[in-house]
Amino acid sequence: MSSGSATAFMAKQRRPAQKPPKRPTEAPALPRPAPPTSVTAPESDDPRKRSTYIEAVAIYERGLEALQRHAYEEAANLLESVLQQYPDERELHERVRLYLNICRRHVCAQVQSFNTPGF
Repeated sequence: MSSGSATAFMAKQRRPAQKPPKRPTEAPALPRPAPPTSVTAPESDDPRKRSTYIEAVAIYERGLEALQRHAYEEAANLLESVLQQYPDERELHERVRLYLNICRRHVCAQVQSFNTPGF
């Protein structure tokens, strides 16, 4: 950079003064919808109110603990039991299947590593 070059600086531009907020024109009041009457789902559909939900979650959590300990076969057995023993707990099934696939992948990897000829 040469010392003789002139650098052009621009002054900071001022913002225009704030305008007072516009008063909203009053729109006609719309009627509020009536609260729903007896359209609610039965209590048994709420997973927290089913006694089996608590049992299924307990087994699911034990399966996750086994997965974190790298006890993949134990975790797979626990997760499979959630699918088999609690077919109504569909809220858990997607997560159970996800972790079950992880367990199966690791179990297969362990079996393959034991069958690989040593060098």
